[in-house]
Formats: sequence, C-alpha cells, structure tokens
Amino acid sequence: MKTLDTKQIEMYISVHENQPHFALAFPEGSYGAELFEQLGQIIEDLRARAYDQSRGQSSLRESSASTAAARNELVRQLDAIYQTARVLAFTSPGLEDKFRSPRGVNDQALLTLARTYGNDAFPLKAEFIKRGLGADFIADLDAAAVAFDAALNERTQGRGRRIAATAEINRLIDRGMHVVREIRVVVYNTYAIDDPKLPLWESLSHVEKPSRRSRKKGNGNQPPPPPQN
Repeated sequence: MKTLDTKQIEMYISVHENQPHFALAFPEGSYGAELFEQLGQIIEDLRARAYDQSRGQSSLRESSASTAAARNELVRQLDAIYQTARVLAFTSPGLEDKFRSPRGVNDQALLTLARTYGNDAFPLKAEFIKRGLGADFIADLDAAAVAFDAALNERTQGRGRRIAATAEINRLIDRGMHVVREIRVVVYNTYAIDDPKLPLWESLSHVEKPSRRSRKKGNGNQPPPPPQN
C-alpha cells in the first residue's frame, strides 16, 4: 500500500474516533451521524481489503518461487531428452528437428515442448533409456509439466487477488475522502468560525503529503493500523 494511502486511512480513523468532540454537529439520527457510520464501515472494509492485498502479495511471492522451481525442473528434464536426442540423431537423421532446445523459451512454449517431447520420444523410448534416462522418463516429464502448469495458475490467481484488492482499496479510499469532505461541511456549518473546535477538526482531517523519498519507498502492503483506545 502506498504511503499516501496509509496516511489517508489513518486520517479516516482519527476523524472517526473523535466524533464525540463534535457531538453538536452529529446528533443521533442526523445525516451527520449517518456519515460517521459510513466512515466506520469504510474503515472496516479497508482493513479487510488490506488484509486481502497482503495475502495476495504473500501468495504471489510464494507461488513465484514455486513456479521458478517447477520451471527449472521441467527444463532440466527437457534438456536431458534434448541432449540425448542430439546423440541419437547421428543414427536417426531428422531426429534433431523434432527436439527443440528448451533454453530461452517462454512458459507456454515450454509446456508445448513437454507435450511434443513425450510424443516424439515414445517410439524411441528404449533408445533413450539405454542412454541413461529413467524407465519412466516420459511419465516424469508429464508430471513435471503438470506441476509447472499448476504453479503458473497459482501465480496468476495470486496476482489477480492482489490486483482486485488494490482496486477495491483505491475505490474505498476515494469514497472515504468524499465522506470526510461531507463531514467537514457539516462541521463548518454547525460551529462558528472562531470556535476552537475548528482547529481541532483541521488537525484531525489533515493528511501530510509524504516526501518524495517516502513515496518511492511506500510500496509495501501493510494493513491500516488499529484504532487507538
């Protein structure tokens, strides 16, 4: 979550907690009281979405690591078949054209290679095994491809959860800012211009813009802080 977003959420919490200081403007059953209820719900929703965002980010990191491991294993198995096929090509001309190097190809192309490798190696399975590949190397290759495909899907889902949570956080922050602006109008319309409560309101509703350095570093995914008792 960006530093500015965090500061805005902290401001919403501060405003919401200090409602009793402005009791005259927000009597029970009034529109102002309803605005505070809306702000409270927005804060709770933001906490929930921040948690979802954090979980999505953690899931993405974990799935990215498992995807890399699954990819490396698939490439290792493909490369063993590829190197063996190059040797077999000396006595089986044209075989080298069936087995493309797995190095430097994208994820989906790698899955396609796994499927074609298995099909093309099957008629020569005994020759591959004779040269040191395991008796179940085709089944092992299929299992490695399935594991890699599952890891890719998990990574995509983790990214989707993070993106969805971030979009909802942005929507809620915008909604919260609108509610605070409405509350501000009620405060200023209720209290005289020289009332000491107005400086308090300005202090509570002020959002200090982060420094440029903070903006660069403010890309974490911490949930909004709990209210102070």
